[in-house]
Amino acid sequence: VESMKDDQKQIYVLTSLTESEGKNSPFLTMYTKNELQVFLLDTPFDEVLLQSMDTYSGKKIQRINVDGVELPESLKETESEEEFKDLKEKLKTLLDLDSCVLKKTGKPFMITASKYGASAAMKNLMHSQVKSENDPYAMLMGMAKNVLNVDPSDPIVRDLNSLLTKGDEESMKIFERNAKLLYSTAEAEGSLLGLDYNKVLTHCSDVYDLVRRFLKIELERQGGKVEE
Repeated sequence: VESMKDDQKQIYVLTSLTESEGKNSPFLTMYTKNELQVFLLDTPFDEVLLQSMDTYSGKKIQRINVDGVELPESLKETESEEEFKDLKEKLKTLLDLDSCVLKKTGKPFMITASKYGASAAMKNLMHSQVKSENDPYAMLMGMAKNVLNVDPSDPIVRDLNSLLTKGDEESMKIFERNAKLLYSTAEAEGSLLGLDYNKVLTHCSDVYDLVRRFLKIELERQGGKVEE
């Protein structure tokens, strides 16, 4: 706690089921870049412990992959709200989301669990248990919808916004196809699909590159502005 930044109000933690999964998590990118300390908790016991321990030394313990993170004021995204207002609403409708927020994460899309939902580690832990599908708690957690975090500084997001602004039929087809692909990729990257994590990371990198190149080609063909 003593090493936390002065304007950091929460103790950031990231739970995972293995050390490798935690260290390679895409959720760490923004925190590492901005020198924010995150505690990695990589055993099933840690996830269970946090269910009953939510504060330490007067500071709230907050998973960085669950909605409710309070970033230092210098990192909060406010200037892009109006520019991306229509994009947020369209994504909520298209992807059946309760919430879509702007946040500089270092990735086009990043998915966090809802405030009262289960983290990816907890979901995978519950799914690994015998007869978990009949567990009322597991069923309740499974009903909670995810929160989509959209990085307004990412070129892919800005190109998606350009397609939405154009609004013609062809542009909207391209927009919807790629938005769905990005969302499913974010699910995989957030370890929400129960796949081999190293393979997931490779897949995500390839898909982001594919979408970036595809959108650039389509926008150039239509005479639109391409974000670099």
